[in-house]
Amino acid sequence: MLHLFYGEDDYTVRALGAAAVARYADESLFGAQRLDGATATWGDIVAACTVLPFLFAHQIVRVDGLITASTRRRSASGDETAKPGVSPDGLAALVKEMPETTVLILEEPVPPRARDDYKKAGGVQAGNAHIKALAALDVPKEIRECPHLEGRARARWVHEEVKRRGGAIEPDAAASLAERLPDSLWPVSGAIDTLLAYVGPGAAITRTAVEDMVAPDEDENAFHLGDAIVEKNSGRALTVLHGLMAGGMVVEQIMAMLTGRVRDWTLLTALKAERTPEDAAIKRLGWNAGKYRMIARAAGSFGRGELPRAYQALVAADEALKSRHDDQFLILDMLVFILTTRGDPEALRTMFPIPQL
Repeated sequence: MLHLFYGEDDYTVRALGAAAVARYADESLFGAQRLDGATATWGDIVAACTVLPFLFAHQIVRVDGLITASTRRRSASGDETAKPGVSPDGLAALVKEMPETTVLILEEPVPPRARDDYKKAGGVQAGNAHIKALAALDVPKEIRECPHLEGRARARWVHEEVKRRGGAIEPDAAASLAERLPDSLWPVSGAIDTLLAYVGPGAAITRTAVEDMVAPDEDENAFHLGDAIVEKNSGRALTVLHGLMAGGMVVEQIMAMLTGRVRDWTLLTALKAERTPEDAAIKRLGWNAGKYRMIARAAGSFGRGELPRAYQALVAADEALKSRHDDQFLILDMLVFILTTRGDPEALRTMFPIPQL
């Protein structure tokens, strides 16, 4: 079975991919085998797709960006198993010949901010040679384009997504949220969780709540900084940090915000490590379901040992800020960079040693 999701709406591409995995994966299976199409060799992808499943009904292979990385491949004669990428005919041949037990999920997302460059470069569009070759196959398949949503379609998505998460939103609030965050749906999704937590169970999200809690996309805000850290986007995180400071946010506010985020991520991770059921965890934390899902998604971006290092980095930065007032901006830059890259907190103490009295 082939599932191909592509287009400028990177959020929906990812969501459809995750839904496809959930559709086939046994509860005891750790999801799908994930491969990066830009770095995995073609031989590795072929091997993953042609092996028969052991103990489970399906062999699930989820590949990110394979077609995007293969746009310059035109002839199967140029396919090399030791290198990334594949020609349209080579990809079609694999899909046609792979076992019926294999579920291949191809995700080709393009963030809306990059859509102009992506189109100029001949990225993955409906007329792409790889997509044409796959569409022509007489095999079980699902091929869906995910265009960037604008206007009423975007407001409709907001309304349906809030409803799917168990909440309600007034029509003018949905339109306002869609207008304030016109780029990727990722920040919209995060804002929905935040707004649901803000209004509380049973209450509808109002336009006033949107205006109070969600800054327009062109304005840097605290939510953007946390999102950039979660996404490991150091360039974006530093840009947001500088925007916050230029807008008048003081060092103490930024440190309090970062400390609160790391604390929430750490608490949730600890409860998950204890295998605490979601309902019980929500009750212990005093959160609602919306906030829990938002924090869980963010905490999942940290690997083993990375959150304790993040806390150590906060401690080191706090010590440095209290003793080196002239270096405050540099210290915050280094702190955000370490949090975003999951780096070594000792780098802060090395760069900004505490003066000896």
